[in-house]
Amino acid sequence: MRRATILLLIILGTSCIGLGLWLTTATPIAAQEDELEDAEYVSSDTCSDCHRNLVRSLSEQPHGLALQDSERDKDLILADFDQGADLRMVQFPGEDAPRPFDEDDIVYVIGAGKYVQRYLYEVDRRVYAVLPAEWDVVAGVWRPYLLAETWPDPAYDFTTNCAGCHVTGLDVERGRWEDDGVLCEACHGPGSVHAEVADDAGGRPNDEELVEIHNAIIVSPDAQVCGQCHGLGNQPFPVDYRPGGVLVHEDGYALVSEDDTTAFYGTGHARLSGMQYNEWIASGHATAFETMSASPNAQAECLTCHSGDYLFTERIRGIYDDGDLSGPVPDSLTLETASMGITCTVCHSPHTAEDEEFNLTSAPYEMCTSSSPEYGIGEPAASSRG
Repeated sequence: MRRATILLLIILGTSCIGLGLWLTTATPIAAQEDELEDAEYVSSDTCSDCHRNLVRSLSEQPHGLALQDSERDKDLILADFDQGADLRMVQFPGEDAPRPFDEDDIVYVIGAGKYVQRYLYEVDRRVYAVLPAEWDVVAGVWRPYLLAETWPDPAYDFTTNCAGCHVTGLDVERGRWEDDGVLCEACHGPGSVHAEVADDAGGRPNDEELVEIHNAIIVSPDAQVCGQCHGLGNQPFPVDYRPGGVLVHEDGYALVSEDDTTAFYGTGHARLSGMQYNEWIASGHATAFETMSASPNAQAECLTCHSGDYLFTERIRGIYDDGDLSGPVPDSLTLETASMGITCTVCHSPHTAEDEEFNLTSAPYEMCTSSSPEYGIGEPAASSRG
């Protein structure tokens, strides 16, 4: 309750992107990473102490439903087990003969169930295998999900092949994670320092303490945060990436080459699913700020259509102006201080799934033709407690 009292005062009505909504425009992302390198994951339960509405909302959206515990609630399983027995036939370890898997074999559901559901079987303690058939939610039929000639096989191992983009705070070696689903710390980084600083500040934090609280968490429009899961690379997911860090680096995670014809069409469009970041990084959106700022005609007004971090900062400033955030107001970015092109969250809201497909902030034509796009961080909530 103490932490809730502290941050209720400073984030009342926080917008839907924030855990401590603040963009420290004077502090480079890499510097924040250095300061927070010792932070640990604390789970969304801790975040909920102060951000109850945000956590509740996110947990009901596709990101939050990326992995669901069906042992607690079998109604999460949408599949019809009266059909598709031949596709569900597997040889379970320790059993004498193959049989169709059923809902009693399923311990987790992969996916929110909008398009398809896949299912996990617990092979051993904290060792999970994806079952070799999936439920097509739209068509209402079973389909094979074949990753190897036999099942089980290392290709079906959930922790090493899938978990990084379906859970939060993954420890690959131990096969453990903090949260089912993609929740707060997946995008904002480990929150232990943020929570500790807020506790230490007491019930009436001054401006200096507010800045310290805000700086103790990653809140950024950086496309790399999205790219950790919405990109195709040389690993199933970037094991060593944390928000605020560098996604692609030498001797680590690398994106598939644009010359890879198995991944890209000749037009440069992706052949495979989950390649949004690959397409973005090769697009004019990614280089919008760089291209504009290199022009001799560049001026501050151009930032509205060419800089994602400028739009982000202006949205945050608006929340301060509305009286929903307290403390020092961040300065507007300039041609000298802006650094990002048009990043993912300019058009997509990571916390909401409203009427538009793909979490778009408005209808595509309206959004793309607007001279002043509504930044995709959502509207301020009525209360941080709920």
